Amino acid sequence: KNGLMIIGVNQGDGHIIIKQLFNCSQGCSSCNSAYECTQCLDNYYLEGKKCVTSCKKGTVGISKKCQQCKSPCSECQETTTKCTSCIDGYYLSSDMMCIPICPDSFTNIKGECKPCKRPCKQCADSDENCLTCIDGYYLSNNKCVPSCPKGTAKSGGACADCGDGHFRADGL
Repeated sequence: KNGLMIIGVNQGDGHIIIKQLFNCSQGCSSCNSAYECTQCLDNYYLEGKKCVTSCKKGTVGISKKCQQCKSPCSECQETTTKCTSCIDGYYLSSDMMCIPICPDSFTNIKGECKPCKRPCKQCADSDENCLTCIDGYYLSNNKCVPSCPKGTAKSGGACADCGDGHFRADGL
């Protein structure tokens, strides 16, 4: 039930006359006027001077109040720092924080840091577009392979073309 703001007047003879001044608006348990809430009922959140059932984008309901997400979060849940999306130039990590650069073995996919798929050690733009490989694998056309294909040879952590007329020492 919405709050009622009332006034009591002592008659001086032991009786009090109670008059209703106004009803608080929907979801409001305490108010200064019919349109200015100061406290909300359960399952409502104070947003400005009114009570709402859900807070607008970029805010989160905490202790019956809509609170602004803390930058660099653009949207959050449960707390002002548990991010669900980030401002431009930041990426959402797996622990729901906004970070400026994805850590090693992760890449930015649609604003989120996603882990590279094994055997990629580092990747870019997709979780399968490898830049480097884990030990025992070699980079060949942005893929990690256990052995270099015909016409290529191991060179560091990658497969390099042997060149026209040249073959690997093992004849491949």
